[in-house]
Amino acid sequence: MKSMIIVVILFLSTSSAWAGKFLETFDNKNLKVWTELTMYVADLAADIPAGSWEVLDGELQATVKDRLPRLLTIGDKTWQDYEIEFEVKPIEKQGRGGVIVIAARITEKGGIACMIGTLGNADVISKATCVGGKLGGNIFTVFEIKEEPPLKLKEWSKLKLSIKGNNLLFSVNDRKVIEGIILEHADEHTDFSTGGIGFGLSSYTVRFDNITIVGDGIPDKRSLPIMPRAKLATTWGELKQF
Repeated sequence: MKSMIIVVILFLSTSSAWAGKFLETFDNKNLKVWTELTMYVADLAADIPAGSWEVLDGELQATVKDRLPRLLTIGDKTWQDYEIEFEVKPIEKQGRGGVIVIAARITEKGGIACMIGTLGNADVISKATCVGGKLGGNIFTVFEIKEEPPLKLKEWSKLKLSIKGNNLLFSVNDRKVIEGIILEHADEHTDFSTGGIGFGLSSYTVRFDNITIVGDGIPDKRSLPIMPRAKLATTWGELKQF
């Protein structure tokens, strides 16, 4: 019996090295490990104010008051095939337009972003959109776009983005919304093959919680508690920026 237990422990230890699960519940209150990235901005664009990110009651509250989405990003440039999901509750609109964004394979050379809502001041129809490009730039390839109702205010929803090879699957509340093919390279300066993750918003105040990444090469942080609620409010103003 003792030898069997040892074998099981060795097997589980080896298995965890194959695929890890990263869980961010904002328990450690350390937003400095995250980097803020502004989408749809040319490299030489004028100075753009950062979004507001603060931990309240064990959840991350974010506010962006204009149409350019801000993302918090984390990860390694070697990450390739994985799933990212999180819970999100839109609290208040902050002007016209507004999207909630989930992103993957982010590097300085490219990234993949799926979003839901109305992007830009002129857009009045809510859509689900998946694009690829240099997320800090302003040239993108649209993988797919379709009409999709916005997330309901003051209700929790779940967004999930699965990336495997050249395939992506974007889901809302466990319902498949977009399934498509990722272009390997839009041009010699863009790469969608590997990279970190991100989540964010534009023209909203929202709450985020339980950011989860599962896949090969993902650091295993399974010991964090899920859905913490009773915490003191903590505000963080020193985020890195691209």
